Amino acid sequence: MPGRRELQNEFSWSKSRDGIFNACLRGYYYHYYGSWNGWRHDAAPDLRELYIMKNLQTVPMWRGTVVHQVVQEIVGGLREGRPLPVEQALTLARDRMQRDLEDSRTGRYRRRPNRLCGLVDHYYDKAVTGDTLQETIVAVEGCLRRVYSAGSYQTMLQRGPGSIVEVEKLQSMTMSGHKVWVSPDVIASTAADRLMIVDWKTGASASSEGTRLQLAIYGIYAAQAYGVWTPTS
Repeated sequence: MPGRRELQNEFSWSKSRDGIFNACLRGYYYHYYGSWNGWRHDAAPDLRELYIMKNLQTVPMWRGTVVHQVVQEIVGGLREGRPLPVEQALTLARDRMQRDLEDSRTGRYRRRPNRLCGLVDHYYDKAVTGDTLQETIVAVEGCLRRVYSAGSYQTMLQRGPGSIVEVEKLQSMTMSGHKVWVSPDVIASTAADRLMIVDWKTGASASSEGTRLQLAIYGIYAAQAYGVWTPTS
């Protein structure tokens, strides 16, 4: 059996990479180059620490992560013909947040920083206050309730499991000779020759320039991959 191919740190573009690059060049270097190979068991301590720091989340980032994880369960249930009741989705979110907090507070995230939640607050020995936690829970539950009332969810519910084409699937395409990474939250068919792209937002405005750029890239990917017209939301 051939050995596993060594990961290569290839130059590529994604909306998140673009955001970090424009925010801080030093941060971009440490995030994508300085921390490279920090997941290895034999990584030097400083390299491992950079990799741990790369995967830390602020509380707003964590909120978005939890919402996206639970929405993936919601849409995945639809795709399998088992719609998830809203109260069950809220319970999943609460359980996940409790588990994440424990992983972060105890430092368990340091063992698997790309899999377990590590909050910036806990990394710097700061507590997540009860008020902050309560506000986060309320915000997460509000986002999930809005998913169920969204037109995109109702369209998928009406059209049935076969209408859902992709759910949170990391893909790449080539544009102008460079690799571009994309991961639409949902791609679903709305008619024989049309697809709907959905990207759930918990912080950024749906009308922001960055969001419009992201959806445009997703639209190009879907047109290339499936050869159909793709309205986005």
